[in-house]
Amino acid sequence: MRKSITPYLRGVAVSVVAMLLFTVPVGLMLSLALLVITMEEGAASLTGFSVPLTKAMTLAAQGVGFHANGVVMGVTPLLLTILLIVLIRAVALKFKATMRSYAGGLVAWLLLDLVMTAGLSVTVNDSWWLVLVKGAVVFSIGCLWAVWPGSSACRRVQSYIHEHVSLPVHHAVVSGLVVGVALLGIYLAIGLVTVIVWTIMNHDAMGTMFTLLQVRTWSRFFICIMSLAWLPNLAIWAMAWLFGASFSIGSIATFTLWNGSATGLPALPVFALFPQAVESSGLRTFYVLIPCIVSVLVGIVALTYRRAFPMWRVARNTAQSLQQRLLAFAYPAGALCIAVVLVSLAASIIFVLADGSLGTHRLRTVGAPVAQSTQALAKPTAIGLFAVWMVALVAVALAYAIRGAASRHHSEQVSESVHEDHASERDASKDHDEQKSSAKVRTAQSSGALHVNSESPNDTPHAPSASHRVVRSASHAKENQNDHEPTTTTGFGIGIS
Repeated sequence: MRKSITPYLRGVAVSVVAMLLFTVPVGLMLSLALLVITMEEGAASLTGFSVPLTKAMTLAAQGVGFHANGVVMGVTPLLLTILLIVLIRAVALKFKATMRSYAGGLVAWLLLDLVMTAGLSVTVNDSWWLVLVKGAVVFSIGCLWAVWPGSSACRRVQSYIHEHVSLPVHHAVVSGLVVGVALLGIYLAIGLVTVIVWTIMNHDAMGTMFTLLQVRTWSRFFICIMSLAWLPNLAIWAMAWLFGASFSIGSIATFTLWNGSATGLPALPVFALFPQAVESSGLRTFYVLIPCIVSVLVGIVALTYRRAFPMWRVARNTAQSLQQRLLAFAYPAGALCIAVVLVSLAASIIFVLADGSLGTHRLRTVGAPVAQSTQALAKPTAIGLFAVWMVALVAVALAYAIRGAASRHHSEQVSESVHEDHASERDASKDHDEQKSSAKVRTAQSSGALHVNSESPNDTPHAPSASHRVVRSASHAKENQNDHEPTTTTGFGIGIS
């Protein structure tokens, strides 16, 4: 019984510890800031608002807005949200939470959120069930991030994927996800650098705003520190602005590369950081092309890195069939499609999370338009990735064509050399036959000449008669008999009688 309850209790401990580790530093920071502001400005004590503001900021980190005395805070401080998710994950790993721990921790987290909504000096913008939904999403992301990789359900899913999904398809999907995440990370880093550039260029205007509001040194410091909670929001808006879209502060001001003005905005120092229009058309064109350039570079890495899709191996491999060559290009195309889809969906979600409201009328909508900003990000990304893929396809096709032409030229040269060798052999054999025939003719001529010379009158005055040749042959035959019988001849073929 105790063993079955222990995982759920461990999940409850994860929720309580994570909530304490988050709210205590936030509360101390707010208390210190309010104390310093009270001391420098000489106003009434503001430290009594520390606990309600801590609860409100804890709910705001989960996407729950609030308003008080006509002031609306509907922009989620994404830096606090990220820190809260990472903190939940770290605590879950420390307590070695399981899936049952996640279930118990989720219930405890929702109860804590309901406690946070009680006793607030501000009014929550959302209803209680929406507060619970947003809190459940935040806790689930952090806890499942720690619990899911080591769970049995994850192992079953992995085994199912390994059994039913081929290795090339799995590799293409994973590579596409990696490319998409890398592109999003680079884009967000560019947005963060843009915010830093804004701060460097417009810090004088921000200082002037503090001077007009009569804010002193340490109050400025704490205001800037607390403003960092919305730094990811500014980076996302800067990314949309830099890539050719826009962001607006309600209906008061809209900032693009072509126009921008902070006149008429509320007296908030952070608004003084917003940029002016870019006068150079060349710079504007370059800024708009940044996603395309980045996607081209990432695509080149993806199509040349040996663990991704090294297309240079395809160009070198001459033993592949036509189907294998087509698949070698189909898998990278599928991975790049997955990357583009991931960038589009994630960009839409990011822009939705970064936007919000600061009022009910002119400041009702604050942030970047979701559709326009997503298009400014996803369209050049798709163009850059598929441009790289097409260039790789053309390059490999040219390599095959050049190699085929070279092989055909080599085969033609070999065939020509073989024909030349056969022709030379035929000519040599023909010459040899002619030499042999001429030698035979010369031999015959020389033998005929010798025969004529041997039969000339100078050498033989009289030719022997036929009877004489017969007699000689007979005498030789008789002499060879070796019987020593008397004959009627003298041995020279002359008869005695």
